[in-house]
Amino acid sequence: MKKKALIVILRLSGLLLITAFIAAFLPYETMAKIHEQIGMGNFPKLPILDYLARSVSLFYGIHGVIVLYISFDIMRYLKFLKLLCYLGFVFGIVLFGVDMHAPMPASWTFSEGPLIVSLNLVVYILVLMIEKE
Repeated sequence: MKKKALIVILRLSGLLLITAFIAAFLPYETMAKIHEQIGMGNFPKLPILDYLARSVSLFYGIHGVIVLYISFDIMRYLKFLKLLCYLGFVFGIVLFGVDMHAPMPASWTFSEGPLIVSLNLVVYILVLMIEKE
């Protein structure tokens, strides 16, 4: 049951992250429109902003592929999964600070980092439980 739960969580989160690949290939105008629709104001036409939006989307998509890949042989990758959880804890905490500093909208700040930390905590607990079996 624990293995199945871990597999489901990894596959769902992996598939969700893979959808970030779409954003990497959106036309600039579409990104700008989405940016405005979520209440973040005008999306400046700056090369660095275009680069960062696309490269972060690619990074999230690649992470999703890795997570999905791990889900097909969790016993083999338990140690690697623990490493990803440690990195995820740190990433979520730092991201929360980045969101506060930016400043991002409260709904974004209090969902992004905390959600990443929470998800990694659940995965980590399941990994520990599976290791004890």
